[in-house]
Amino acid sequence: MNKELSQSNFLTSEEYIRYERQIILSEIGEKGQIKLKNSSVLIIGAGGLGSPAALYLAGAGIGRIGIMDDDDVSISNLQRQIAHSMETEGMNKALSAKKTISKLNHNVVVETYPFGLTSKNAEEYIGKYDFIIDACDNFETKFLINDTCVLLKKPFCHAGILRFEGQVMTWIPEDVPCYRCVFEEIPEHGSVPGCSQSGIIGAVAGIIGSVQALEAIKYFTGAGELLIGKIFSFNGLTMSSRIIPISEKNPECRVCSKNADIKSIGVSEEYNRKSSCISDDFSGITEKSITVAEIKKLPPDSYQIIDIRSDMELSYGKIPGSVHINSDELEKSQIIDRTKLVIICCSRGEYSKEAAEILCKKGINAVSLEGGYRSWLMAVLNEPEERVSAADVELSIRKKFKKSIWCKFTKAINIYEMVKPGDRIAVCISGGKDSMLMAKCFQELKIHNKFDFDVKFLVMDPGYSPDNRKIIEENSKNLNIPIEIFESKIFDSVFNIEKSPCYLCARMRRGYLYSFARQLGCNKIALGHHYDDVIETILMGMLYGAQVQTMMPKLHSTNFEGMELIRPLYLVREDDIKSWRDYNKLHFIQCACKFTDTCITCNNEENQSKRIEIKELIKTLKKTNPLVENHIFRSVENVNLDTVIAYKKDGERYSFLDQY
Repeated sequence: MNKELSQSNFLTSEEYIRYERQIILSEIGEKGQIKLKNSSVLIIGAGGLGSPAALYLAGAGIGRIGIMDDDDVSISNLQRQIAHSMETEGMNKALSAKKTISKLNHNVVVETYPFGLTSKNAEEYIGKYDFIIDACDNFETKFLINDTCVLLKKPFCHAGILRFEGQVMTWIPEDVPCYRCVFEEIPEHGSVPGCSQSGIIGAVAGIIGSVQALEAIKYFTGAGELLIGKIFSFNGLTMSSRIIPISEKNPECRVCSKNADIKSIGVSEEYNRKSSCISDDFSGITEKSITVAEIKKLPPDSYQIIDIRSDMELSYGKIPGSVHINSDELEKSQIIDRTKLVIICCSRGEYSKEAAEILCKKGINAVSLEGGYRSWLMAVLNEPEERVSAADVELSIRKKFKKSIWCKFTKAINIYEMVKPGDRIAVCISGGKDSMLMAKCFQELKIHNKFDFDVKFLVMDPGYSPDNRKIIEENSKNLNIPIEIFESKIFDSVFNIEKSPCYLCARMRRGYLYSFARQLGCNKIALGHHYDDVIETILMGMLYGAQVQTMMPKLHSTNFEGMELIRPLYLVREDDIKSWRDYNKLHFIQCACKFTDTCITCNNEENQSKRIEIKELIKTLKKTNPLVENHIFRSVENVNLDTVIAYKKDGERYSFLDQY
């Protein structure tokens, strides 16, 4: 089974109850159910076939399900695509299906890929799973799935539907016929009508998709016979079915025969029959996208990377050498080098597609970076030779950043009396630059401090994407931070909250952190808020909340008696944290929120526009008053109650008239 799943040798009491009707089947039993729990399936296509397949596999208890689809839900889909609803109209189908599955079975890990399968990413994503479901609706992708699975020796189940009919066949890595053995070559476009032309009855899609799910279950448990070396054909009008035997492999098959000419994915142009504005100068690039691996093969002076992310997103890090241009200024920008291949980068490779298409129409050789900045970040983490050692990172805190970071960290600890003898502090790590720096500073403090205290490095996983979870774990390992991870379902809990989900999420996360820290015997939690967070909070309170308040350096918990919250980076500037990160060539997660998976919600007005406005306001004020940030910070230290009309204390309101 797939190594990425945490293997389990037992079922929980809840799982025994949930899967009772399967476990009593002699062909399944407890051992079979455990096998399903430890298995993973990638469903390519979340439409008429993928919907029932996904729901029945989730219901059956498959441990990890990946769903890949680049299409969005429309009303015309709902006649047959039962994983979606009116509620998710306009949402990417992979994300919509995950939402439905999460309501059906919370035990299943659902990984979403809101993009299509291509010759560039097929091996990467298919290679992550134990079994593949071909639920797509075009021949190019079906042949790509077959060829990739055969080359990687990954079992898969193919299906096709049209009108009242459907067919299913399965391939496993043995000496059996594959899909290409039967159908040989991709039909010419338009030669075979599809569902959009000839129609499809929804119930047939449900039947055939369910058969695909059953094939996967049988493969993992060893129950019954698989549809290998044969095709199951179904006719809904006559309610008849038959098995068509395929007794032998095709000796001329291009992928599985002895004389196969397809030795690796990407050799054949047949997978990529899409128009492209890329010239032949850039060999191997046949679509309007490019992978990080392909970029590395290009001459350094042959391309230009344009980053169209917002200033907020850029603060998480950027690709070295990239040029930042706001997306609304892209078409008129004079910075773009028309003599080179222009690579557009956004957070996750969604906005960049449209930007690349716009530039292509203007005659510029432009492509989208597949997977966006996130894909580059993952590639860097997979190249150990580019990493700086933990010892060097620690040395930089003590030497190069002693004045700007270390001294300010210890100053806040001392003047606000944050750490005392006997304290047991839960250092809460979200995975970003701030919390990771705070963790390293606490390690230094443990070494050099004059009194004894203890620290625990705590990561609360509220439902991170697999990539985010991996980045956090890899960075913690490389920086020698011994993290303890505990999981919650917070992201799922706030998924359907329309009003202020970010506020509710933050409150819930803090509550979970307090609770778990207390279980570890801690009396304090440390959060990574810095100086810039403080001054921005002061201004936001005044301008948007009509109140004078600040983010306190420490405070008592109101719901967890005896617990405190401390902010040790209280005096450290964000620009200095960025400098520390970049100096050490460190790369951290962008936004932990699951809603940013589509590269859209991250920029919504409710979540970020107010803080961005405040940042811009401070930047403008600094032009005429370089000390404005310090003055904002000091303003809440110098409040004169004699000149305040009214104020609140312990929830009670006081007026200057009370003692006038």
